[in-house]
Amino acid sequence: RNAGLLVYGQTSYQISPYLDAGVAAWARLESGSTHSLYEINRTHNGFWLDEAYVNVNAIPDYAKLTGGALNQRFFGNPLFLDEVSFPAARESLRLAGKRASVEAVFQQAVPTSTSMSTRTVEKEPMPFLTTESILMGADLTSDLRADLHATHFTFSALPSQVAMDSFANGNIVDASVPQRASFVYGFSGFTYGGALAAGLTPGWRLRTGADLLRNTRAPREYSHGLLGFAETQIQLTSAWAITPRIEYFRNERQTSPAFYNSADYAHNNRQGMSYGLRLVNEKQGLAFRASYTDAYLIETDPLQANAKIFFLSLELFHVGI
Repeated sequence: RNAGLLVYGQTSYQISPYLDAGVAAWARLESGSTHSLYEINRTHNGFWLDEAYVNVNAIPDYAKLTGGALNQRFFGNPLFLDEVSFPAARESLRLAGKRASVEAVFQQAVPTSTSMSTRTVEKEPMPFLTTESILMGADLTSDLRADLHATHFTFSALPSQVAMDSFANGNIVDASVPQRASFVYGFSGFTYGGALAAGLTPGWRLRTGADLLRNTRAPREYSHGLLGFAETQIQLTSAWAITPRIEYFRNERQTSPAFYNSADYAHNNRQGMSYGLRLVNEKQGLAFRASYTDAYLIETDPLQANAKIFFLSLELFHVGI
């Protein structure tokens, strides 16, 4: 049970058509306690960087190089990576027409914690993450849009502390000597999926989709993840809109490093349902959000238990200063 205040701010600056930059940060003040033998949600009390980047638009609208602390929400799959920032370089090539677009994105990153620490000890090598992605989108009709994406990923040289912190959250780890803990299986594979959005009426939209995850370095019984969702947005009045959402998820033991993926789905070796509701007034900058997640163990584990996560928030937001 935790209560607190979160403040988020971001700014960006266009230096020229060929160069722009941006920075975003969180402040979190929180108190409470976790009623669990093991930590389910990571909690932070202080300030931390959400992202800080510089874009070099080598060929504006077509080719871009991005560097800095880059947020991994880019992949849109919390079973793979949470909304954390890694020091990284990202190169993208994009072609777009009136109704469709395709983009290739390559990233080279150093996986870190929220404090930007690699968590390496003694003479451990620096960890590394490389990804290659393709993103496609098309307006099939004036009221129907489809988006597809696929990513190949490879983690290498993950530190012993990351392995140890992932041990209690479902990953298969050799922790007989904690100072030299290591993942039994490596991480390299694919995350892919898509979404379909339809405007049923001027005030009613429906969106559904799924993301899949596969670690090709782990046995098949430990290597798959799935997150499927459906949501609908209903415009109640000219000011208020409501969006209910339902999700099914299954994340097996060794799909991705548990230290880096989302605690909102209770990390690895879990499956279950999540239900969410957001009521927002864009004109007043006001939103209410609630979610409930019921996560069950896939396999019995002495370090894990079934998890129930409830979240309730009031959001006040303002765009621009």
